[in-house]
Amino acid sequence: MQNMSFKKILLLITFTVVLFVGLYNFDIILNGFNIILHILSPFFIGICIAFIVNLPLKKIEPILPKKLKEKSRRIISIIISFALILLLFSGILFFLIPQLMASLTTLFGQLDEYLIEIEKTFTNIANALNIPSDIWNKILNQLHKFSDDIIAFIISWVPSFFDATINFASAIINFGLGFILSFYLLASKEGLITNLNKFLLCIFPKKTYEYIQHVGKVTNKTMTSFVSGQILEAFILGTLCTIGLLILRIEYAVLIGVIIGSFSIIPMFGAIIGTIPCLLILFAVSPSQALIFLIFIIILQQLEGDFIYPRVVGKSIGLSGLWVMFAMILGSSLMGVMGLLIGIPIFAIISELVHEWVDKTLKKKKEEQEKKEEQELI
Repeated sequence: MQNMSFKKILLLITFTVVLFVGLYNFDIILNGFNIILHILSPFFIGICIAFIVNLPLKKIEPILPKKLKEKSRRIISIIISFALILLLFSGILFFLIPQLMASLTTLFGQLDEYLIEIEKTFTNIANALNIPSDIWNKILNQLHKFSDDIIAFIISWVPSFFDATINFASAIINFGLGFILSFYLLASKEGLITNLNKFLLCIFPKKTYEYIQHVGKVTNKTMTSFVSGQILEAFILGTLCTIGLLILRIEYAVLIGVIIGSFSIIPMFGAIIGTIPCLLILFAVSPSQALIFLIFIIILQQLEGDFIYPRVVGKSIGLSGLWVMFAMILGSSLMGVMGLLIGIPIFAIISELVHEWVDKTLKKKKEEQEKKEEQELI
């Protein structure tokens, strides 16, 4: 007993020292973690791609002819799954890019005319309100200065553009490596899982091994629910946007609905990001339509944040709207865009495991209390 107590005290002291050192050097540890994450990013990308492709794979493989060998069925299923996903993304890109480029060309070609019309509109408003000419001239000078500042700011982005190009090229290479890795992961997923289970069983006690398996099942279930819920939410939002714009008789309603739905794959803030190209497209057609769209999308995003997202995605992974927002803020603060994407499912996994631990602990305490009361009665 004394030996066990000494071990517990030593373990507690060691944990305290490690925790103190970790908190004191948190920035260094976080930077090191980010470096490791960057090095292993092709592997993580491959796992993410494999996970997404595995969703249609599980539906396609059982319906293939039984006469085919198991390995052949798997390879064919992987190819079909990849083809369907790539076809979907290619269709969206081929649909969006020409429309977006045409709208941007029109917008920049008519930018001077728009600025003149805007200035005339403000001048008419000033005349109607009887604003003195000297005050109005000062306002116009400030507007001109503001537009010059915007142009200067855009020009200052040119050096950053080259850095962004290099980063984009690096991301493409990592994605390509991840794509190849995902193919091998899917082709031999059962063998990899079996070998991993054997390895874990060798280094961990049986009870710990069983708990790790349970964590793996919870992770798989949560990630599947999150991805499915995110896709469903994006489809609902894109459909509602298209219907609303058709009712309002806004140009390019279907195109804008596809853009909003596609960007909505990014949790919560995707629709906000997708709003920017949509505004550019509509501003090239009619500034008034762009204004109507902006008001409509603000209302729709409020509806999404308060009702659609918490009920579709939050409910599918067992999180309320408040915890969904907390997970996104925490994830984006720690890991940027990647944290924004994976923060919600990771938090959902942790939340479910914590709930299980709390329920198990309370149940154990209740049983001990009941046993103690029975002994007192005896």
